[in-house]
Amino acid sequence: MTKTSAKTTANASIAQAQYKAMTAVAKKVKTWNDTSYKKATDELYALLAECYSITLTTRAQSTAVMRELNKLLVEKGLTFNDGTKLETKVVRVVFGNIGKRAHIYARVLVNAREQAVEANGFAKWLTAQGGVEAVRRQHKGLTPTQVKQKKVKTAEEAFKTVGSKPLSSAPKVDGSDYVLALVQHRKDGKREIVSFCDNLPLIKQALAKLSDSAKAEADTKHRSELEAANRKLTREIKQAEQSFKAAA
Repeated sequence: MTKTSAKTTANASIAQAQYKAMTAVAKKVKTWNDTSYKKATDELYALLAECYSITLTTRAQSTAVMRELNKLLVEKGLTFNDGTKLETKVVRVVFGNIGKRAHIYARVLVNAREQAVEANGFAKWLTAQGGVEAVRRQHKGLTPTQVKQKKVKTAEEAFKTVGSKPLSSAPKVDGSDYVLALVQHRKDGKREIVSFCDNLPLIKQALAKLSDSAKAEADTKHRSELEAANRKLTREIKQAEQSFKAAA
């Protein structure tokens, strides 16, 4: 066996050992997922279900009861304003000071209400939706991807009926010399600007996307200008040489 093949065999053996170590941890993770983690998740969903039930029964009360509850919450040291949702108040009383998680849990309860989820089916619904984080990101029952798709479709339909925008109407963006133009390819073959986008983060994202092609185009233009200048200089030198010979 050569030194190279022996080294390769040794490396393969080490790689196998490392992979075996990973799979050993993976087995532990599966056990954790099926036991401790699942138990903790189920318990959290059950607690959130109870919170959701409280919000439903509280909302069913009269305005006078709501006022009394708000007075009681203030007396207990809970701070909020007129715009604070009931879900947020319930979560903060139940879970205490848990930072951003309070907003996340409250958002889950709000989404459940907007989707008219039954209290006794809350935990099952939350599981089916993909859990707390997935529901937190929803808007009126739609995932961020679905919301985006809906907005794109709405815009595409709307832009079919709007008129073209002259380039002279492009807005000036603070902090940039650029603005994005949305060009539509019409069925008659024409291309027209239908809107502009002055969102600076999107403009920067577009510039970053076009960076390589812009640099390549600029380099090509620079080389063309250099080549043109060199050709001009060569012609001038030849003309000078011819003039010199003619004078001699």
